Amino acid sequence: MHACIGNLTAEDNSPVSSATVTIKSNGTAVASLKTNSSGWFKASGPIGTVGIFNITTEYAGSTQYLPSTDWEILVVNKAATSIYAVFIPNPVNPGASCALEGVLLDQFSNPIKSAPVSLEYSTDYGLTWHPAGALTTNAYGVFSKVFTAPSSGTYLVRLSYAGSQKYESSTVTTALIVR
Repeated sequence: MHACIGNLTAEDNSPVSSATVTIKSNGTAVASLKTNSSGWFKASGPIGTVGIFNITTEYAGSTQYLPSTDWEILVVNKAATSIYAVFIPNPVNPGASCALEGVLLDQFSNPIKSAPVSLEYSTDYGLTWHPAGALTTNAYGVFSKVFTAPSSGTYLVRLSYAGSQKYESSTVTTALIVR
């Protein structure tokens, strides 16, 4: 969520009230606002696109006041992500049922829905990795898989989200102990 806030004042610093202010992003008008009695205006909302934006605030002027323009550069980066995962139970006996449960969240703890999370496992403490399929997050960013525990040993499982136009990639490694 981003906000644009400003104050329109005359040369003597008195507020210019009920004035129309136009907000432009890269030259395209995106909002038309009215100043309040103190000359303040505010707009806020989500920006769904990553990039660099030239934000311009324009007041066309009136018979009493000259036109005024101000600009800022807004940089919108991809949101960071985190994967949290756990095996239940852990440790587990060979041949017993085990569940991998996890969640994929953005940096603001919002769930990332319908996202693919790939799985890999290692039996040699991360020297080599073997593909183990993929899971998809639900509407709450949650993924899960129930499986039968393999033979005794320590297994590292790496879960990876490749990212998107809006989100950065993330990876986490967790251990499953089978004994």
